[in-house]
Formats: sequence, structure tokens, C-alpha cells
Amino acid sequence: MNKSKRSGFILLNMLIYIAVIAVVLAISAVLIKESTSKYNHFKDELELREIAYSIEDTIRVDLNNLVGVIYHSKVGDKDDYIQIRELVYDVYSKDNKETVVRRKISLEYGILYISQVGKYQIGNYVEKIYYKKNVAKSNKYMEFFIVLKKNKTRIEHRFIIF
Repeated sequence: MNKSKRSGFILLNMLIYIAVIAVVLAISAVLIKESTSKYNHFKDELELREIAYSIEDTIRVDLNNLVGVIYHSKVGDKDDYIQIRELVYDVYSKDNKETVVRRKISLEYGILYISQVGKYQIGNYVEKIYYKKNVAKSNKYMEFFIVLKKNKTRIEHRFIIF
């Protein structure tokens, strides 16, 4: 073999190696991007579920001594649920069971609050909150349906309070 043919063969081998390395790097980059995306989605969903259960517990404890619902601001409907921005209700005071206290659950800019005199945050990433009051066979209960969204992850959480 003469020198020019050998140089051409080496150049061809180098180009093939570079092409293979480029394909392997491209596949690796796609796999890393996809796995990172799946990880972030899983992490966001886990955080939203944790927030949803925390909201449920807080509302359940707060409505434990419910006297009655006074007012709700209707925004829209979904199935039998009423989409609300705020829910005003009366509960018996924790200190004195004979005293009635007016409280409010409100949704402002994706943050859910409970307020009496001041307000405190019970959850964030809340996109919508729905409410339904049922009276069936002398069982009074309220249903809540909360939609939470963070980045591209969206979950729905339903719970019932007797």
C-alpha cells in the first residue's frame, strides 16, 4: 500500500469513530434529559400529593366543629361541584364550645388560606378548589375537590368531611 491510500484509510477510520462517538453522545444526552424530566415530574407529583394531604388535614380539623356555611363565592361548576374562590363558615371556638367564630377559606393567586382575624397559608400551587354540600339520609357532609399544579404536573384530590 502506498502512503496516500494508507492516509485515506486512517482518515476514513477516524471519521467513522467520530460519527460513532457523536451518536453515542447524542443518545446519552437524550437519556439524561428524559431521566431528569421524569425525575422532576415524579418529584413535583410527590410534593403536590403531600400538599394535598396537608390541605385536607387542615380543612378537616378546622371544619370539625362546623356550625354552618354562610357564603361561598361561585366561580364555575364541574359535575355537581361548585368552583369557589372563598368559603365563609361558622365554627365553634376551640376555647369555648358555646362561642361561634366566623372563618374563611380563600384562594388567592394559587395560595390557599384560612383566615379569622389574620390569615395563614395552608397550601400553595392550588389552581382550583371545588365544594359540594350534601345532605343524604340525615348524614350531612361536605366534599372538596382540589386541583393542584406545579410546572407541568397536575393532580386532583377529593375528600369528604362529615
